[in-house]
Amino acid sequence: MPSGPLEYLSMTATSTEASVTFVHSPSFAELLDRLGITLALTTYQAGKLCFLSNYQQRVRMLMRTYNKAMGLFVHPGGMLLATRNQIWSFVKAPQLLAIHYPDRDYDNLFLPQCSYVTGDVAAHDVFLLGGDIHLVNTLFSCVARISPTASFVPIWQPRFISRLAPEDRCHLNSVALDAEGRLRYAAALSTTDFATGWRPEKNSGGCLIDVEANEVIYKGFAMPHSPRLYNGRLWLLNSGRGELGTFDPQAGRWEPLAQLPGFTRGLALVGPYAFVGLSKIREKATFGGSPIDNGGLQCGVYAVNLRSGAVEAWLSFDTGIEEIYDIQVIEGCRHPFVLGFQKEDINRVYNFRE
Repeated sequence: MPSGPLEYLSMTATSTEASVTFVHSPSFAELLDRLGITLALTTYQAGKLCFLSNYQQRVRMLMRTYNKAMGLFVHPGGMLLATRNQIWSFVKAPQLLAIHYPDRDYDNLFLPQCSYVTGDVAAHDVFLLGGDIHLVNTLFSCVARISPTASFVPIWQPRFISRLAPEDRCHLNSVALDAEGRLRYAAALSTTDFATGWRPEKNSGGCLIDVEANEVIYKGFAMPHSPRLYNGRLWLLNSGRGELGTFDPQAGRWEPLAQLPGFTRGLALVGPYAFVGLSKIREKATFGGSPIDNGGLQCGVYAVNLRSGAVEAWLSFDTGIEEIYDIQVIEGCRHPFVLGFQKEDINRVYNFRE
């Protein structure tokens, strides 16, 4: 991790779980405070939805347990969360804070309002498209819409996928939406069309797909994740090499900006910064043998300056969390609260209209 003075905080999620401890640069808390944001992140390995915010120049972390927490999507009315076999929809209810948490300094409240059962389809990214909930259905190699009457409704698949089957043929994992909220790009670990065909190609067969044209526009990444369109540029994580960079669709050129000490996955962009999730490689059968797999990897969140590529702030987990899937920015919230299902709050906080 970068050198410099540290702050240290030990957390225990519940009385029956191992503690989650982390260290961070003082600049990490300062940056959250300056931007006026909270970071939401997921870890499927620990099964946690986490909120990171600044409190008295230290990072405060709120954790909630959700089985295999994966894709996140923050929107004006709330938040979506993909889990092992469900998609959860949260609503914002700040009006309930004065009633239920009058002595706390929360500035927003996220309530789990409903869930949709999908089965274990290896849901990765989740997002809103035309007001409907969609997910990247990795098991079936497609993008699908959530339905109240079906497990999912496929709406798009890569041209090279000949048939939808529960075979994880190419490990399609993430998408980029344009400024109008339309599906624009997708990332996959290969262009193979047979069961788990991506595994032998994972270090060199990763691809970026133009969804509108349904054409592969670049192949050669090492396990790419988290494409994001931001300020007119297409950002991407070349995860197996620990890289953050940009791809120019016109020139067909990949340009790394920064190399970080972890398997890069989870990307949130705000102001002149990229918040990048870093993971250790725990699942050797899946991600072992990647170019960055040298045994000295970090798990945490690094803040990279988008102009210079310099790491300006960082947070690193010591215990309890070894992998991160997604990161989202909650803007205008310095200390939001979110309900889980392990405490009595879920039974006594009521959101109703008279």
